Amino acid sequence: MPHIAGTLLFDNSNASYLVSGANAITLDVPAGWTYLGVNAGSHAITAPISFAKNAEINIAAGSTLAAGNTQASAVQLLK
Repeated sequence: MPHIAGTLLFDNSNASYLVSGANAITLDVPAGWTYLGVNAGSHAITAPISFAKNAEINIAAGSTLAAGNTQASAVQLLK
């Protein structure tokens, strides 16, 4: 089952999260920008991820996010 979210935020430096699977994650909101961020820690998304709306991506200093399965789209990404 595909999943839709307006915001994905990782905020834990004590554990590394892995979001995986064959089902797609779509970042979408009714209006405005979606958000993908890491406040703390090192995390990964291996599931397919797509952006239906413009997205702000913010990775805090000293944190990491690996997302190697992003799907092509024509939206703006603000890093």
